[in-house]
Amino acid sequence: MRNLILISSSVLCFFSNYNVYAGLFEANPSGGNYQFELEANEDSSWTVQSLVPWITINGSNTGTGPKNVSYTVKSNNSSKIRNGQIQVSYSVKQAPSWVISTVDSEGMVGTENSIKFGPNGQLAISYYDATNKDLKYASYDGNRWNITTVDGSGSVGNHSSLGFASNGTPDISYQDISTGDLKFAYYDQGVWNLETIDAESNVGGYGTSLNYTPQGLPAISYYDKTETGLMVKELTRTVDGDYFWSSISVDRGQRSCSNSIPPSCRYLSNRGEYSSLGYRDDGSITASYVDSTHNELRFVEPNPTPRPGGLAGFFYLKYLSSSPDPEVKVSAFTSMDYDSNGNPGIAYALDNGGLKYAYFDGQRSNAGSPMWNSMSVDSGKAGGYVSLSFDNQGFPGISYYDETNSSLKYSYYDGASWNTQTVDNQGRVGEYTSIDHGPDGLPAISYYDRSNGDLKCAKFIGSNLKLFHTVIQDPTNPPVIEISFQDLNQRCSGNPIRPRAQSSDGQSVTLKYYRQEGDDFVLLVAPPVEVGSYRVVATTADGKNTAMETLTIEPPYFREDPDRVNMDDCRQIACTRWECSNQESINYFVVAIDKDKEWRVQSTVPWMIPQGPTSGNGPGTVAVKVMANSTTNVRRGDIRLSYPDEEIIWVWENHSFVQDSVDLTLDSDGDGLKDFVETNTGIFVSGQDTGTDPNVSDTDGDGYLDYDEVVTLADPTDAKSVPESMSSFGNDGGVGELAIEGTADVSWTLESMVPWVTITGPLTGTGPERISFTVASGPQDIRVGAIRVDLVDVTGQAVESWGTTTVDNDGNVGWWDTSISHSSDGNPAISYYDNSSDDLKYATFDGQKWITETIDEEGNVGRFNAISHGPDGLPAIAYYDWSNRDLKFASFNGQRWNIEIVESDQMIGTEVSLSFSPEGNPAISYHNVSSRDLKFASFDGQKWSTETIISEGDVGRYGTSLRHGP
Repeated sequence: MRNLILISSSVLCFFSNYNVYAGLFEANPSGGNYQFELEANEDSSWTVQSLVPWITINGSNTGTGPKNVSYTVKSNNSSKIRNGQIQVSYSVKQAPSWVISTVDSEGMVGTENSIKFGPNGQLAISYYDATNKDLKYASYDGNRWNITTVDGSGSVGNHSSLGFASNGTPDISYQDISTGDLKFAYYDQGVWNLETIDAESNVGGYGTSLNYTPQGLPAISYYDKTETGLMVKELTRTVDGDYFWSSISVDRGQRSCSNSIPPSCRYLSNRGEYSSLGYRDDGSITASYVDSTHNELRFVEPNPTPRPGGLAGFFYLKYLSSSPDPEVKVSAFTSMDYDSNGNPGIAYALDNGGLKYAYFDGQRSNAGSPMWNSMSVDSGKAGGYVSLSFDNQGFPGISYYDETNSSLKYSYYDGASWNTQTVDNQGRVGEYTSIDHGPDGLPAISYYDRSNGDLKCAKFIGSNLKLFHTVIQDPTNPPVIEISFQDLNQRCSGNPIRPRAQSSDGQSVTLKYYRQEGDDFVLLVAPPVEVGSYRVVATTADGKNTAMETLTIEPPYFREDPDRVNMDDCRQIACTRWECSNQESINYFVVAIDKDKEWRVQSTVPWMIPQGPTSGNGPGTVAVKVMANSTTNVRRGDIRLSYPDEEIIWVWENHSFVQDSVDLTLDSDGDGLKDFVETNTGIFVSGQDTGTDPNVSDTDGDGYLDYDEVVTLADPTDAKSVPESMSSFGNDGGVGELAIEGTADVSWTLESMVPWVTITGPLTGTGPERISFTVASGPQDIRVGAIRVDLVDVTGQAVESWGTTTVDNDGNVGWWDTSISHSSDGNPAISYYDNSSDDLKYATFDGQKWITETIDEEGNVGRFNAISHGPDGLPAIAYYDWSNRDLKFASFNGQRWNIEIVESDQMIGTEVSLSFSPEGNPAISYHNVSSRDLKFASFDGQKWSTETIISEGDVGRYGTSLRHGP
């Protein structure tokens, strides 16, 4: 007999003197006798019960006080691993109460959390570590919280949602903040495995929701910001046993766009934020979410109306969306769960404050729409960060944040009325709440303690407890593990190949790619896209099995001749990838479809134009003209092929094209301004439009280079606007002359501010004078220097004398915008752009010296910035993200900078100005380059709201300024 040693402590830091080892115990494949130690008070009764037939309790299954429980595990003669549980039920003699513990206090941790009871009845929490920008996972083993970093690559872990698979292992959906991708983490064979589920950028923000299909496979609902709609990803099993993530558009947001390039779009309906995913027993998808355009609560379900005449129709909606409570405006939080009868309930916060609950009891209107009943739960500024869960009797419980009292609250329905409790009011606590009910029907809540930057957990202790002892057993006849590959060769596609591999035992498989260079194989950081031959190595999650195959990427179709007859021609030409920015091209691809089956094609972007027929029957060929990319953006577009397919009505496939941007280093006319910021020819799209010509060094012909006029704030397109005092030299240097204008009673002093400019005339004097100076030869790069002139009249009064200090000289810093603000102690702070590293930087003066730091270095960020101090004396910066074309906001909380996206809609967020209201809420004025509108964004304490102030003409382009009145 093998003894299992108990690590004695209180269960979950909540229970005293009631304990059972609740971890995963591995039994021998051939079985055997085992025992675990059960601790209880002398006068407390308990019952043990095996929940599977292959585990037998030895001796009595009831008793009082502490005892060692013996059990027998039968031999596992199958070829599969199995797990089973022993349930331990206690009768506890103590008053019900909330017990609170701190889960993690290392740094700023605990936002974006999600709590779930595992199959053992033990708690687990996924959450975001803001200090390290990591996704973390905390699980309780019966003795203490065990904390693991799940994903530490970049800035990851936003909007996490936790669930447990049918085998008892945890899964997490979340957003990669660095890339805007939707990711999925699953625990297998003792290792966390990471997958990118949707890499289309701007997905997964505003909430992800993880749930499981009736088949036990994970599914994720999330918001697609590009499509402004609600999406669902389902892990799907194919007939041959393979798995893939299928994409389902549940409620696509609507928007109206112009035909301009880039198009100017306005949202008609922006749906899918803060979704909560659920499944009916028949496997159909349902979800609650927010229509943020109309501040409306939405619920989506499969269309219950039969297809007219049973015929396929292109415009038939597979999913229908309705509003459970159309009379109210909601804020940014919803949470849905299903009760024991299979009916959904939704908790939601109101836009003007208050918490409501809507439930569906199965009644529908004559039109088939669900008829919802709504109830008021709480009033005032309560209801933020709402989370809903049903107990084991089918009654709802809701956790939420009370903004007025900065506290965590809990409301539950007892069948007659709502009862409300304050769970924690120590400091500012209760944001980012998540609730779940355990096997005993009692709730647990994870939440954020903003006062201390900690993750906390509150567990309600009742008079009865249930815990579980889990046994895992390997098979006596394990199968032979084989790895198979698919999609290692794909001809004429124009798309990067996405090979797949699978293990015969169902383990997850990771792929690595190698390029051969001579006799060596070089590991690639990403799947290859260039034409060539590679090696792909697949390894199972446990690291015990590896296989290698050759991966071949061949050239795509790329011929100018539309009459070619050999459709298998994949000959190499100058540009073999779709990442071609400088040429117009014709692409052909084959429609491989059954004879007489109807098909249609359409382009999703204006820069890809179908040539010839866009519909047909049976196999065919489609030609598409891909226009040259003269923008500064890498862009992607799809040719969409649609065709009818039985019950799915019309299905579609995307043929994707990706193009690089223009060369950002190119300066065709040599004026010092890069081509991508000169847009007078109309062929560039840039947030930094100088209005000058990239092929003419002096656009207005006034004798000054465009660059010289830009850096001295003169207008390079107006011949009457010239630098007031400036000299330009080649890289070989030269001699210059400075004119000092003044009366005879004014004295002056001169000082060169850079070592490569030498004053050869007098350094002091009185009255008007012309002073000569020399400029030393220099590097190829453009550099800017200055000569300082101080003027003083005969009385000693300074006429023109500014004290100057170099704040930062590390590289090319301070270019484009700088902004200054003073803190409550009177010391200045400056936000500015580092042109060398493309970062947003911040400098603050402590009374003796300047201290600089980098605020944001994700991509090209910081051009067009504005700084302001709030009433609390802490700085904040609004700025433009050049890489993603977003308006961003960075705020300092006394310990660290927090960065968030205010708005992302093509090119938006230039010409920013920042101001705080008397209540301490920030607001931003800015320019939308895409639509050429003046816009305004304001924060209400929970979320950002944006509105267009003026849309007539081109407004807000050359600066905006914002201030609040008293």
